[in-house]
Amino acid sequence: MATEPRKDIIEAFGRQGPRYAEVAMCCAKREDEARATAHKYFRWSLTGWPVQAELPNPKGFAAASKHIAPEAVAGKISCGPSAERHLQAIRKFTEAGFDHIVVVQIGPDQDYFFDLFKHELAAALRG
Repeated sequence: MATEPRKDIIEAFGRQGPRYAEVAMCCAKREDEARATAHKYFRWSLTGWPVQAELPNPKGFAAASKHIAPEAVAGKISCGPSAERHLQAIRKFTEAGFDHIVVVQIGPDQDYFFDLFKHELAAALRG
């Protein structure tokens, strides 16, 4: 299971068995809204594993990530209404060799994500 589209992870552990990846995205009607949501709920993800492993509670995560800008989060997380942008984020993982993709919608607007997935993402991912 990985959260970065790195081929070296696949190579290090071999190509036998399923290769899972988690792709976080923030689907929303407006890109600026998605960026703000991703920043609010997921900015801690940019701190990296060595930092995250040492944080004892939500206050620690908040303190460690308080200086991370919304633009930095949007540089790592696909944000907005564009299905193609989200598909590009997913393709980075499949091109790296991951064959099981877990898609995670950031924030409370799960209905928008499910609609986008149903009407645009699912068919593109099957093809």
